[in-house]
Amino acid sequence: MTIDAHKFLIVFAVAALATLIDYLLRIPRSNKTPPGKVSYRVQNIPADWSEDVLRDVLANHFRDCGSITIKSYSEGIEGKSKVCTVLFERLPQLLLEGLKGNINYYSVPPLCLDRAFLGLSVLYSPPSHDHHVDVILVPGLGGHALGSFKERKGEHVWPRDSLPGALVGNGGHSCGSPIARIITYGYSSGVQESKSAQNIGDIAKSFQSSLMELVRGSDLRPIVLIGHSMGGLVIKEVQSLRCLLQWRSNTDIRKDVDIIITV
Repeated sequence: MTIDAHKFLIVFAVAALATLIDYLLRIPRSNKTPPGKVSYRVQNIPADWSEDVLRDVLANHFRDCGSITIKSYSEGIEGKSKVCTVLFERLPQLLLEGLKGNINYYSVPPLCLDRAFLGLSVLYSPPSHDHHVDVILVPGLGGHALGSFKERKGEHVWPRDSLPGALVGNGGHSCGSPIARIITYGYSSGVQESKSAQNIGDIAKSFQSSLMELVRGSDLRPIVLIGHSMGGLVIKEVQSLRCLLQWRSNTDIRKDVDIIITV
């Protein structure tokens, strides 16, 4: 990559951190989330469904949920379906029973709802002509791919609700428009489990496999990794696996994949 491109990525990473700091210092602690509210990820949404269609399907299935708030309605990683996060005004009895039984997944064919957010979750995806970079956030010890970045006792999720608008183009057709796809990576990490170095290695291998989904396509973009606490160790372990070298030597990859690690 050119020097200007490297400078762009450095400024990009700094802007992401600045947005996080600004959020921690300035986001008001009002609009508290009522007890029992839980965000769910909805996957396998047919590509031709609108938000209204999805809302109707969920409302017809969960008749006791009240209003449904849909966030981050985006194209999935594989590009064949859509994904989003939803928040119910009242947690439906069917999902409440799952929470009591520690069940993370619920199926409403063809949809799959879950609250674990394991693996890659797209929180924002710009139009393809404005999509210039991928930002992936990895939570820390005992963290959650959505909850770790969520306003305390509120509904604001800074990577989803603030970061896209802070990372905009400064020239060309993308000037003033969000240019980053925002993704989080979730993994299981209890406090005791995470004391094992082998456990971190296993998490890193799974993360590496997930990252390969982003570098197999023809439209490769720079990737910015942001790790919090143990998330930084996971990213470092991926580096030690030398997977980046493997990616660069892959003849199917048409452009370099540059990664900045910010811990």
